[in-house]
Amino acid sequence: MRLFEVARTDGIQDELDQLTAKLKAKHGLKHLWIFDTGNDQIELSAIMVDKAKQKQGSGTAAMEDLVDYADSRGLTIVLIPGVKDPHQGTSSRSRLVKFYKRFGFIENKGRNMDFAIGGGKMVRYPKGLSEGLDDSWTNNDETVTLQDILDMTANVPVKQYSTKKLASVVLGWNDNPDEIKKIEQSNLDYPILIMVDDNEKIKWILDGNHRAQKAIKNKLPTISAKLIKLTDLDDKARRILG
Repeated sequence: MRLFEVARTDGIQDELDQLTAKLKAKHGLKHLWIFDTGNDQIELSAIMVDKAKQKQGSGTAAMEDLVDYADSRGLTIVLIPGVKDPHQGTSSRSRLVKFYKRFGFIENKGRNMDFAIGGGKMVRYPKGLSEGLDDSWTNNDETVTLQDILDMTANVPVKQYSTKKLASVVLGWNDNPDEIKKIEQSNLDYPILIMVDDNEKIKWILDGNHRAQKAIKNKLPTISAKLIKLTDLDDKARRILG
């Protein structure tokens, strides 16, 4: 049985409490507080490894189990990166931000800030909401991740893009029930990423094919999108995606 396969009770907080107990026992955590905040969202309020057990991979392993659980339940995770605390063994905020980014968290800031979540926080959406065919792209031993692209294009404005223009390039999975389910569950609140040329002519959908399919099936005239040009990316990303 997988770690997160715990019995449902009357509410998700009961399930989270069971998960917390399992993670603390498995990884030797000193503190772990996870709360249900509603709307398929949970908050990681605290995770702390006993100082004597730090630098042994316990925190990383616990986070991997937590995001695995969240993905299996379709849950968004929100947290506030801590600050440096030598008494607890925590490092600087910038290092904590980098740590959480390893698990798919992004900083909730900039043009795409979700005000319902609040500033100063980080958020990780379940993998079902990041519907691009790939999470990373590789060429000649160089790799760029989706998170890299999101960081590079943080200041690219979100536009309303015609779904008619997407019909010829969007991927389709009409005979795949798993992909059809992902289309149905996709969240149109988050913009798709479209690679375009210098004249903003579409080349391909970099991330968000499921969202695009949902918008087309629902006969929506437009969808939120970021139009990304190679000039928006760094040299390595241009070499890989160009």
